[in-house]
Amino acid sequence: MNGTAGRLALFGGGGFVGGRLAAAALAQGWDVHIVDAAPAPGAPGLEGARWHRADITEAPAVRELVRGIAPGAV
Repeated sequence: MNGTAGRLALFGGGGFVGGRLAAAALAQGWDVHIVDAAPAPGAPGLEGARWHRADITEAPAVRELVRGIAPGAV
């Protein structure tokens, strides 16, 4: 990360569309945190991302996770 883009929490970043968004954000210098029900660390093009397992239907857990990530964008 070049320190200029900020921290991004991307929900569903392990999917087809989310993975491409994550790769683009990484290329632009974002500190990408992918939140997914089935994380895939080491996925091609997403090596710089940080992965978090979460079920988005569990609001308290998601709230705590977002607090911990402290993203500038979601």
